[in-house]
Amino acid sequence: MLRRIAVAAAAFFLLIAAAPPPGAVLVRLSPEAAAAIPAGPETGFKVVGQLRSSVLAVAPRAFWASLTEAGVAGEILDGSVRAKKYFLVLASGPEAVDRLKKHGTAIPLDERTVLFSAGAREAREVLPAEFRIQRLRLDRGIVWNRPGGKASEPPAGWGEVAADSRITAWVAKVSKTNLTANIQTLQNFQTRYTSTAGCTNSGTALYNRFVQMGLPTAYESFSFNSGRITTRNVIATLKGKKTPSQYVIVCAHYDSYSNKPKTLAPGADDNASSTAAVLEIARILASASFEYSVKFICFSAEEWGLYGSDYYARRAKSRGEKIIGVINMDMIAYTDATRKKLELYVNSSSNWLGTKFQQSAATYAPMAIAKYIDGYADWSDHWSFWNRGYYALCGIESAADWNPYYHRTTDTIDKLNKDFCTAVTKAALATTAVLAKPYTPTAVK
Repeated sequence: MLRRIAVAAAAFFLLIAAAPPPGAVLVRLSPEAAAAIPAGPETGFKVVGQLRSSVLAVAPRAFWASLTEAGVAGEILDGSVRAKKYFLVLASGPEAVDRLKKHGTAIPLDERTVLFSAGAREAREVLPAEFRIQRLRLDRGIVWNRPGGKASEPPAGWGEVAADSRITAWVAKVSKTNLTANIQTLQNFQTRYTSTAGCTNSGTALYNRFVQMGLPTAYESFSFNSGRITTRNVIATLKGKKTPSQYVIVCAHYDSYSNKPKTLAPGADDNASSTAAVLEIARILASASFEYSVKFICFSAEEWGLYGSDYYARRAKSRGEKIIGVINMDMIAYTDATRKKLELYVNSSSNWLGTKFQQSAATYAPMAIAKYIDGYADWSDHWSFWNRGYYALCGIESAADWNPYYHRTTDTIDKLNKDFCTAVTKAALATTAVLAKPYTPTAVK
């Protein structure tokens, strides 16, 4: 089989040398088949998405035809991808698929994921608020888990978590009052739906808060929806004392969504809760010293398809940014009164990072935590970092206690468990500090 694929690739090289590459097709095939296909600009073949049992890829039509002739099994999902936008939608059951089909093309990919397209339109502009989405970019490949690959080892130097009185003191400073005030401030913008003044103004408020903490802060502007919408990530940096060119990232998205997004999307749980945690962690650590640098990032346009984090992670990869680990939080303040469990999602490469979070929490801020190795959890900003090959995790409230006010105008602060939000913030701060390593100046002899 490999020899036949190599022959097909060689034949295609001759074809594209004589004529422009033909139009691309979007295909689904097994990971084993994809791993054997030459990828790169010469063939135009690239993996753009990974599911539990298959991968999604794009390829020039003629090259795909040569592969099928060579015996590669696969399915063309769309034979004409030009000028279309594609999204992966979290939806289970035939009823959900039927609802999606009312708004565009919907193709079930597995038990929980549907490929959706409304032509050149954004999914968020046409789909009901209940659906979680992420943009499937066909113009760039991803780092994906190839069959037989080994789980990555943690970076050298991060052994077992040992108690440090400095981290204990920082964790003790986490204030439920501050977290509540932060959530209320964000809710007061009425909506933070990307494309509205509320989103812009809340981004400005976040920028000003980081500046008040004494942290160097910058906007990262980007555009999407064919350039019709411009918005900003907000990035504050605490420079490391020993290895400042390597970063620990603690992040959350600050945009919101609801069934009335342009006028009322309070988004207290989703995701003012996590944004408030990023602010509180930054406030406490702003005067601390670490060996490695820490970035506090508030992403925009997550609700439109992870646009903000995709933009950051893609640019970070292109400039060779060294990221030790990413702690992403998304909805950390709604939970059952008795269970109060935080769920951590990691891929196989980031499993060590989830373990480090659990160890840090156990040492400094004990709470109930369940870790899931699920490399196909594609519904929040950690996914953008996985796609670029970075270590990342997502901390989220328990699915068993799923917030019934999700993406509704009723997602307000009075529904939240502030004690749980405080506990998660403490655990995330402890993990951030453990990864960044408190700095101890070398004594002068």
